Amino acid sequence: MDESQRPSRVRPYVFRTNAEVPDPPSMPRELPDDRPPPPAGRSSHQAVTLRRNWIGVLIAVFSVATMVVVLALMREPATGLEPAARPATEILPSWPSGPLREQPSSPPSVAPSSFLPVTGQAAVPAARSSSPRRTSPAPPPAPPPPNATAYRIVQAEDFDEQNGIKVEADESGPGSHIGFITTGDWVRYDSVGFTDVPANTLLISASNWAANNGTGEVEVHLDNRSGAPIGRMTIPNNADWFTFTTYSMKIRPTTGVHTVYLTFSSRQTEEFGNIDWFRFQH
Repeated sequence: MDESQRPSRVRPYVFRTNAEVPDPPSMPRELPDDRPPPPAGRSSHQAVTLRRNWIGVLIAVFSVATMVVVLALMREPATGLEPAARPATEILPSWPSGPLREQPSSPPSVAPSSFLPVTGQAAVPAARSSSPRRTSPAPPPAPPPPNATAYRIVQAEDFDEQNGIKVEADESGPGSHIGFITTGDWVRYDSVGFTDVPANTLLISASNWAANNGTGEVEVHLDNRSGAPIGRMTIPNNADWFTFTTYSMKIRPTTGVHTVYLTFSSRQTEEFGNIDWFRFQH
């Protein structure tokens, strides 16, 4: 090697000719591949097909998961998310003087075909009053029914006081009557009621079998046995002590509540009659 070919500080590299450059080591040659070459574009097509299959699988899985979540939400109502459902009917506040009203849960099924125009000003409810509401007084109690005992049958033996008479049993039945009546005997009946319509007749059931076809009289007095009678009647002789006949006697028109006296008199001293019942009439 000459001086021009040695490296120095001024020329750190040395140029060599092609003849002096050694050849690189030779690489062993690859054996030939007997497999036929793949057709052009086959590997790329398989990759695209595989990618599409995976995308379809992911979409199907996502759809199934979404459907499961929706069904679970529909079966189990959420708590605390929505207010409680209101009842079908709700009570609306009433006007100050009116009762409570109920609002229907649904509107009418058939809507009107036409609506009339509304004109004028809407009615405004009156303001509530601070004074207490007045209530109407309770109706007075119904008056008691009038005393009308005079117009019912009064059994002669139901007297309040008597003088000289006796009570004896009926011969033909379970009842009784007053008998052995003679002159000066009397009976008293208290609180006999006449209505506002005056009574003018007395019906009396009596029998007489006085000796020698004798008769007797009965008088009706009000409130005072010694006062003037309001009616007088002769008891006929029917020849049987226990066959009672109803007789009618006209009396002075009478109203109100009174004490009734029946007094008896006859021209003979022997007994002359029996009395079963009496009743007044209008």
